[in-house]
Amino acid sequence: MDKTFKFFSKAITVLLAIVMLLGTSLTSFAYNELNLYTFSGGEGTKKRPYLISNKEDLFQLSEMFSADGGNREAYFKLTNDIDLGDTVWTPIGSPTIGFSGVFDGNGKRITIRNMADGNYLGLFSQVDNRGTIENLIVKGIISKKVSSKETVNFGLLAGRAEGTIENCIAEGSIALTIESTEDISVGGLIGFGVGSISNLKNEASINLTGIGKKHITLGGVIGSSRGNISPISNTTNTGTIVGNIDGQIFAGGVIGTSGFGSSVYNALNQGNISVSVKNIPNNRAATGGIVGEIREANINRALNKGRVSISYSGNYNREEIFASGIAGLGEVATITNAGNEAYVEAKDSKILFATGIVGGPGRDFRMANVYNKGNIYGISSYRDGELYVLGLTGDVTTVDNFYNSGTVRLKAGNRGEVDGEAITNVRPGESPKSYSYGYWPTGVLAFPLLQKEPPTTSPFNIGTGKLNRNVNIGGKSYNTITEALNAWVDTQKGDYLKWVGQNTPTFDWSFGYKIPEIIAYKNGKEGKWINASDWAYGWLDKADKLDIIPDILLEEDMTEGITRMEFSALIVRLYEYLSGEEVIVKYNSPFKDTDDISVIKAYELGIVTGTGNGLFSPKAILTREQASTMLARVYQRVFDKSLNIEGVSKFSDHDLISSWAKEPVYFMAKNDILKGIGNNIFAPSHKQGEKESYGRATREQAFKIAVAMIEKFK
Repeated sequence: MDKTFKFFSKAITVLLAIVMLLGTSLTSFAYNELNLYTFSGGEGTKKRPYLISNKEDLFQLSEMFSADGGNREAYFKLTNDIDLGDTVWTPIGSPTIGFSGVFDGNGKRITIRNMADGNYLGLFSQVDNRGTIENLIVKGIISKKVSSKETVNFGLLAGRAEGTIENCIAEGSIALTIESTEDISVGGLIGFGVGSISNLKNEASINLTGIGKKHITLGGVIGSSRGNISPISNTTNTGTIVGNIDGQIFAGGVIGTSGFGSSVYNALNQGNISVSVKNIPNNRAATGGIVGEIREANINRALNKGRVSISYSGNYNREEIFASGIAGLGEVATITNAGNEAYVEAKDSKILFATGIVGGPGRDFRMANVYNKGNIYGISSYRDGELYVLGLTGDVTTVDNFYNSGTVRLKAGNRGEVDGEAITNVRPGESPKSYSYGYWPTGVLAFPLLQKEPPTTSPFNIGTGKLNRNVNIGGKSYNTITEALNAWVDTQKGDYLKWVGQNTPTFDWSFGYKIPEIIAYKNGKEGKWINASDWAYGWLDKADKLDIIPDILLEEDMTEGITRMEFSALIVRLYEYLSGEEVIVKYNSPFKDTDDISVIKAYELGIVTGTGNGLFSPKAILTREQASTMLARVYQRVFDKSLNIEGVSKFSDHDLISSWAKEPVYFMAKNDILKGIGNNIFAPSHKQGEKESYGRATREQAFKIAVAMIEKFK
């Protein structure tokens, strides 16, 4: 019995050992699988994001979303401009796996020249509703053919975006030939967008040859958007857009199609749009300075300054083409505070619309507070063609507070060129709706003959802005166009823009995307260090211009703690700048654990000492009281002055400051060089139970206090 017990006891012991060994191995394996992706640093957290610094890091990120393992909801930060060269880029994610983390472009640029085949194409294949892309510039130099039986979405930033996209710019040139039996959506930044999209600019030229059996959408910023959770806001396109299309096309300077809740706010187009189309399924194709088509959505605050044109070259089968300064087609929608200032042309279809604001407004469409300054032109080889060429709108709709000052001309077949209507036209047998508080050039026909001129409208003199007759608004009479337009605005409850100027007024509003500092900021820091906090950029730039950055701190993470050896190198550069003297030493290191030349120099200057037992502890993270002491010694050595701390109040943690550091700490505080961390606490050194960074100095903080020393005492 005892022998049996002993046998089983030994067996169990061996088994447990094996299980423990296997368990350790499996745990280690699982851990390693989850940590395959180390990148150039960081931990993937909000505070310490993974650092993307080179091509290898980007390919790791792409691999993370195409293979099992890795934290797909991690934080990432771009730290350098990256050019992928001729390497074939496989987009991050896929049509079934969306990017779900946070990618901060940090104002840097990624250049893509060669992209793998697929149907969701871009730097990111798909960004899901948990993902965020921000502060990124993507440059594409792309020439590519795509053939698919599935939906194709292309954008330099993302093929499809359901998450948050903000503060991003697209640059370069895009030349695509796409054939698909399903929908095709192409945008400078985003192919198909559903998420929260704001503050975007496209500078890339786009040339699309598209062959499609269904819808093709083409936009400078976004190809197609639907049901966004918030308005697509603050967008600008400056890139040229060219489409050669066999199929139905909706093209816009900013968005191809916008609908079903996807409203547009504050959009600017400055790029020319030119579309030629043939064989149109469903018989309609449209271009617009802002959107090609808008449906069950709104546009508020939009300005077009880019030429808009569309032509048709196929056999006639009731095809209709639309070109307009703001929206080609629209239904169940509103356009407010919008203006067109560019040439608009529709050409060669038997039925065509060329208009200043909207080409084909459908049911429940309304416009208010809009204007057209652009010249509008329609031309067709069909002598009996139906040409609806007009300054404002191509069909029945409601319009309030508007004016047109552009020319409106049309030509059908071999007939002579004639004027169109300044405001609107209607098809035979239809009656227009309301056109209230509108103005047009003196001597130009405003409406078709069947429309009686409303009493609240008037021609005006383009040279002076004077109305031909006074207009009564809110019980008062007005005789200039600007006064009349603003009087109407004052009677409204909506958020309407005010007008400025006397002759042909414009809005008192700056349209489009304003580049934020993080993207516009370009200085000497580029390529010198990585992952600096936003507040530190200015200080680092100053340090670079002062040439006090030691080699040991180049290409390092500035948010990390600074070591005693690194700080020694910095304060030697600081001393040399303040004193104007280069430090030269001929002595060996007095320390057992380092022979670093900067440490030797700092020691010989009397700025640093050891940590005991002949050691310097070069890799130890510098404490705040050590930094104060070393800086104070630099001051005393350069200026040969004592430390004046008269009148300085004590910190609440005064007793925690080492005796040798008290005077330097208060000297630094008095001179606003190294102050407390809040609540009258100085935090002289690390304290048990506090965060690891407590009482310790980071590299970027060290640069800040070094620059502050120079600004204070030089």
